[in-house]
Amino acid sequence: MLNSFFIVVNPSSGNTNFKKSWETITHFLKLKNINFSYSFTEYRKHEVIIVDKAIKQGYRNIISVGGDGTLHHVVNGIMKQRYIKTYKIKLGIIPLGTGNDWIKTYNIPNSIEKSIDIIITKTTILQDIGCIKLSNGKKEYFNNLAGIGYDGYVVKNLNYLKRIGSLAFIVSGLYSLFFYKKKKYEIKINNLSLNKNA
Repeated sequence: MLNSFFIVVNPSSGNTNFKKSWETITHFLKLKNINFSYSFTEYRKHEVIIVDKAIKQGYRNIISVGGDGTLHHVVNGIMKQRYIKTYKIKLGIIPLGTGNDWIKTYNIPNSIEKSIDIIITKTTILQDIGCIKLSNGKKEYFNNLAGIGYDGYVVKNLNYLKRIGSLAFIVSGLYSLFFYKKKKYEIKINNLSLNKNA
């Protein structure tokens, strides 16, 4: 399984025709002789459980099919598993999401075929991962950015607007401008405590 890929697929990502996209993905994977297994997510954060099981079974090459949210949960699955050092796991992405911000950081094309080409060349970059300890004591990892306050409110509202595609960000931002109410946050970093309204 060391040379096989395990694909975590979020069929609800973005506003694309998922059936058609999945057929295209499997076509190119088979065309390029890539050995893979896959699992579809069935509920929010299911990616964490799927990734944990895949790594336990011996997979070391994971592919996230979806958007930034799917990738976020896949990253959390990798970081929270305890079977192997995280730097030994390779993670690729086939973007199907609404925004796909993370791929822009690494100039990954928003194309199924081209993203698969990048994965099979095994070009890797070691990336730092952030970690936040929540008030309930649990840890949450992030690969792109972490937002609270207005930023978090926009993303929360975005979940209800994904079906309208890339316009969802603009609509969510405008809606949030009118309805967001500032809240008080306490942020602790090492021994420093910050109290802010955001």
